[in-house]
Amino acid sequence: MLNIRDDCVLWFVEAVFGEKWNLQLIIELINARINPENSLSYTELQSFLPEINTRVLSKRLTHLTELGVIDTIDNTEKPRKKRYKLNSKGEELIPILEQIRIWGLKYGVCKNEKCLRGICRHAISLRSFISES
Repeated sequence: MLNIRDDCVLWFVEAVFGEKWNLQLIIELINARINPENSLSYTELQSFLPEINTRVLSKRLTHLTELGVIDTIDNTEKPRKKRYKLNSKGEELIPILEQIRIWGLKYGVCKNEKCLRGICRHAISLRSFISES
């Protein structure tokens, strides 16, 4: 059940980006768009973010689903695995995140040479979606 203040839309934005791990999960689901299923399983997300506690991962995925940013796909194969993907509302965040990435390059601290040159997998994934639109 969502409990978000409704006196300003920025509270909704905070609900999407303010929780630890939400941004990383959204970025991994953006990257998932290059795989054939356009989605990631719980286990795949856990492998991309090994630092996240399993209980927290489950809570964040539920939260992002309730916010309407990602969709859950029930797989009919055995063993049954839920998969997660960005929906159209979540994909609207991609150009915003690209602008935030550019702002971060200008003012942030980063020691990853690929990131600084704009060739890390996150930057490529964001730009590829923007060029498709």
